[in-house]
This record gives sequence, structure tokens and C-alpha cells, in this order.
Amino acid sequence: MMKEKVAKDINILASFCGKRDLPELTQEALEDKYSLKQADVMVLFGGSILAGGDSDRGQNSF
Repeated sequence: MMKEKVAKDINILASFCGKRDLPELTQEALEDKYSLKQADVMVLFGGSILAGGDSDRGQNSF
């Protein structure tokens, strides 16, 4: 019973956090949705800090 509850809770979180803005990862879909020809950054996997997005690392590297 506990495994089923955990799985249900994970699925609830995933449906909230895993927003899908585009039906597919193509330039055409990006243009249709946002009128952009390209994206500077697309985050495909949550929970990770993108390289350069860690402000502490950037401040201490000079």
C-alpha cells in the first residue's frame, strides 16, 4: 500500500512540475507557440543547475 501511495504522490508532483509547453521539440513548434526561431536555453531535466546558472560558482571563479 505504501508503494502505491508514493507512486501516486510522485505522479501528482510530476504532472505539476513537468509542464509541457511544446507538443514536440522542433523549431516549428517553438515558432508556433512563442514566435521564436530558436531558444537560448531549454531545460529538459529538472532538479539540476545549468552550467553558469550557479551564482556562487560564478562569483568565486574570478
